[in-house]
Amino acid sequence: MLIDGEPHPFKKGDYICFNADTGIAHTLRNDSDKEFVFLVIGNRDKHDVVVYPENNKVLVRAVDESYAKRLTNYWDADTKD
Repeated sequence: MLIDGEPHPFKKGDYICFNADTGIAHTLRNDSDKEFVFLVIGNRDKHDVVVYPENNKVLVRAVDESYAKRLTNYWDADTKD
């Protein structure tokens, strides 16, 4: 598990919880050669925003549909002088 870019190993039976809107970036990964089985429990909010800082992406979910777009600076898209 990476939490805000820092590795946090865990073992069988461990669990971890993240509250929404904390700004804590987390990535679940298996650094071993063993099978890794995990269970994720959460809610699917019809209106949500997810940021993927390592991929420079943002996922926006609105009215139960998902839209993905790369992060851009607001002013970069402005063509007016």
